[in-house]
Amino acid sequence: MRKFLPVIVVLLILAPMGWWAGHRYLHMTFMSLFIKAPPEKKFMDAWEADIQHLREVKALPPGFSDLKAIKLSSTSEHLKKMFKKYPIHFGTTDKGHYTLEIYMDELEDGGVIVQYDLVEQKSGNTVWELARTFPQKITNKN
Repeated sequence: MRKFLPVIVVLLILAPMGWWAGHRYLHMTFMSLFIKAPPEKKFMDAWEADIQHLREVKALPPGFSDLKAIKLSSTSEHLKKMFKKYPIHFGTTDKGHYTLEIYMDELEDGGVIVQYDLVEQKSGNTVWELARTFPQKITNKN
């Protein structure tokens, strides 16, 4: 039994690490929330983790993986700059059939609302929409 003790200990240590490594978005969110990252980076990491979560639970329509273009709009110049500084890659292709329109707006209490509209390029019809609210403050202002 003593021969196998080191092997068992190593397995007990490595098994949770393997599980953790398989969940990159959790790790990314954890790192962003607990390290000294700027509030903008923390928000963008949380947003990207949310998209990954929606993919994993199959809450996104098939057209979400058939994107030709992303159109971002916001009344907030700050949010537009954040998206450019910390981009989220949605995986567009020249052969895609949909445009993902994203509208972002800052909330009075410091959060952000993100509205997704998936538009079929051929018809111009919105085929899916979703809004998500993120409570993270995106500035260091109190």
